[in-house]
Amino acid sequence: MIENSSKLFGDKSTFAISYKPYENSKDIHDVAYCHFILGEHFIGSPDECCLLGTWTLFVDKFKRHLESNRTNLFNKLFSDLTDREILK
Repeated sequence: MIENSSKLFGDKSTFAISYKPYENSKDIHDVAYCHFILGEHFIGSPDECCLLGTWTLFVDKFKRHLESNRTNLFNKLFSDLTDREILK
């Protein structure tokens, strides 16, 4: 959830990560609300919390994928399809 107690890392006009501690953070330290913000658009459900270890592993894996595929950021399966065909 993005509220007053959340922290924003990055520039939400391009790329940022929103972090808010879980309500019961006294008991559970490894759960939080973490979301990407891309071009001012909040990605995901504000009410969805995550395990920080799992979420950070996903972010690290995604980062490595982007770094190793800088010239090809889409699956070749979609190369001959229009946007409408892909969305179907």
